[in-house]
Amino acid sequence: MKYLFIFLMVTTQIWFVTDNTYNQFAGKWVAEDHVKIEYFLFDDNGYAEFAANGQIFGGKEFLFRGEKGKMTYEISHNIDDTYYLDFIITNIETEENAKLLCILKLIDRDTILIGTNFENIRPEEFNSKNSITLKREK
Repeated sequence: MKYLFIFLMVTTQIWFVTDNTYNQFAGKWVAEDHVKIEYFLFDDNGYAEFAANGQIFGGKEFLFRGEKGKMTYEISHNIDDTYYLDFIITNIETEENAKLLCILKLIDRDTILIGTNFENIRPEEFNSKNSITLKREK
């Protein structure tokens, strides 16, 4: 009985931390520069979408090159206020998927910085070439 209680306490804590991480970033985040990316939208069910050049990509279902896909995201804490952010694009019919590996820094409650390099390698640092600053839309 003692071990069952400990197991339940640990699993509840893990669920709370994971759920809290998703809730912390859920919402619409608007790019400050609007050059290529207009916004990112993270929902609390793990789906993500973004708008670029007037087109919307991602979410529960979208068309890309004539095929149906969905985009989800995973966030895991790294160090301090930096997180690993993975966008997972899945072909709905074949279940094949690809990941875009990113890093995310929480600047303040309403400002985040996302860094990526589109080379299937997670960036190790933020710089002017790989990063975009986003503000939470209220």
